Amino acid sequence: MSFLLIFLIEFIFLFILSRIVVKNLLELLLRITQNKNIIIRLFHFLFLPGVVIHELAHLITAETMFVKTGGLSFTPSPDEDKIMMGSVGIEKTDPIRRAVIGFAPIFVGFSLIAFSIFYFFSEKSPILPPWNYILVFFIVFEIGNTMFSSKKDLEGTVQLMIILCAIFIAGFILGLRVPDWIISFLDSEAFVEIIKKGNWILLFPITVDLGLIAFVKFLKKN
Repeated sequence: MSFLLIFLIEFIFLFILSRIVVKNLLELLLRITQNKNIIIRLFHFLFLPGVVIHELAHLITAETMFVKTGGLSFTPSPDEDKIMMGSVGIEKTDPIRRAVIGFAPIFVGFSLIAFSIFYFFSEKSPILPPWNYILVFFIVFEIGNTMFSSKKDLEGTVQLMIILCAIFIAGFILGLRVPDWIISFLDSEAFVEIIKKGNWILLFPITVDLGLIAFVKFLKKN
């Protein structure tokens, strides 16, 4: 269970770092260009691959779950103190499907990061060093900083969490407990190994973001 806790801590830490990276890049570019229109175009160019993956994850997941979509866009636009990089229209649906659709970019993003690390650093990789390192760095940077869901993506998730909490509390009051097979699965060697690999994988985007934050702050000071 300790490895699962580490995984959750790393995941939350990466989420925070991704916000800090974008904030620092915005401040640096604003200081250099003094032009918000230029900054929007630069961000569009810099994060477009990750944004495409993010929005397509929403769209494909929604269509797979028979939820109608429309209005797919990768055109950037200012949104208060942030930049909205893309969007896709999704019809109203039940909380469960809405939550799955909202979290889809995270699942897809993590899977792509894991695949990139294992594949391009393996003997099967068609790309030789140092280009494989550069490619993996680019993939981790793009996906690691665009895969997290926005407030709009998480619409309906709050409702689902309230329902699940109500069910859990009601079950606890009625004397129901977590089945032994679930506890056994969480403690199984196979599950622990998966979480261990997940912990190592998350260290890649975390390291990339920490390095970028340090580099951008150095540039801002000089």
